Amino acid sequence: TKAGVLLQYLNRSQYLVGIADRNPQKYGLQMPGVWVPITDESTMRKAKPDVVLGLAWSFKQEMMEREAELRSGGTVFVWPLPEVTISL
Repeated sequence: TKAGVLLQYLNRSQYLVGIADRNPQKYGLQMPGVWVPITDESTMRKAKPDVVLGLAWSFKQEMMEREAELRSGGTVFVWPLPEVTISL
């Protein structure tokens, strides 16, 4: 919910390709308000994105550990809150 509000406020959803989520009930749906498709994490990893916007900032440490391989391949994580940080 907080991520959706942030994305609507920023009004930059045209730059987002998709939203990766761990909940299989959301796959194939779109994030309300920004209308970006929701996919699974495996699909996101296969895409090898240059940049990932970390919207689940309360799970930052867990995500950084889980996505170590993606990060070692050059993907950069940008965390908008509580302050903007970039994780290589």
